[in-house]
Amino acid sequence: MAKCLGCGATLQIEDPQKIGYVSKKGQEYCRRCFRLRNYNDLTLDVRNKLDYDDLSVLLEEEKEALVCIVLDILSLTSFIKANYLNRFKDHKFIILINKFDLLPYSINEEKIINNIQEILKKEMVNNTNFLTAFICSKNDKNFKEMFYEFVDEYQFNKFIFVGDFNAGKSSLINLLTDSKELTSSMYPGSSINVNKKEYLNYIFYDSPGLENKGNIYMHIPSSKISLLKYNYAIKPITYQINSKQSFIFDGLFILSVEGKGGSVIFYLPDTLNILRTKKDNLENYLSKHQKEFNFNLNLDTGYEFAKIDKKEYEISGLGFVRLVNIEKADFILEKNVGIYEREILI
Repeated sequence: MAKCLGCGATLQIEDPQKIGYVSKKGQEYCRRCFRLRNYNDLTLDVRNKLDYDDLSVLLEEEKEALVCIVLDILSLTSFIKANYLNRFKDHKFIILINKFDLLPYSINEEKIINNIQEILKKEMVNNTNFLTAFICSKNDKNFKEMFYEFVDEYQFNKFIFVGDFNAGKSSLINLLTDSKELTSSMYPGSSINVNKKEYLNYIFYDSPGLENKGNIYMHIPSSKISLLKYNYAIKPITYQINSKQSFIFDGLFILSVEGKGGSVIFYLPDTLNILRTKKDNLENYLSKHQKEFNFNLNLDTGYEFAKIDKKEYEISGLGFVRLVNIEKADFILEKNVGIYEREILI
């Protein structure tokens, strides 16, 4: 049978509980895509069910294609540290830093671009297949113009888009092809399989999000995913630290800090609640307020950092926290949720 235009799944009429179901032959979108596109309703959670064989075959067959690695700017470090970039080292590739529009309006764009380029240079040492990096977002017309200028100069006409869950691969292809054909949503796994789209004299291949077990989206119920959506550009929330303090981020993680004259700045979704208490009162506070949290992750894994002058801590898939002049910081998360220390990005 044919493939779904939105997600690339092979269409089938036998089982409504399986990927690619349509109620009758001739429909262009599977039921899952139809519900996502029209009602933002997730009927089938495909996390841990995706097959990457077709992507591997495509990479092997299309050696001359340009690989476009899409990175969510809020999960930049976690994707790079997960060593995904080495999967594509045999292809010419570019890196698209997506969702730039989520950063605070007051940021210095040039400074961020320079910082990101320094990070990439460290990771791309001796890799001559890495060509360049772009800053972009799903509505960025300037990016579209720069993209085509670049690929025409290098004479590429085939593109394989890869990246983490929710990085925005499908949205960028829709932008570049003046289309809304590919399904995009807040839910991991909007793209089920490799999906080919032709536009003018170009060929685009969408692909499933790479399974990054450190991404917090892999650890929360699908019914709660909408709570992690960024509705607007991030508004940093700052706390001054003059004693031992603990912050509980809606059941997703706990941060305890020590130090005088320091600060904690959260760059995280405004849809969630931050609760603050004295560190010595943390256990009592948790038992009293547990039912108020939107999430109930098993917070059992600690990460300790000391003597922090100025650092950022990225929580994969969620956002990041900046710590300034902190003697000691303890993060507690669910096991396997990724947290990464980095230099100041913004």
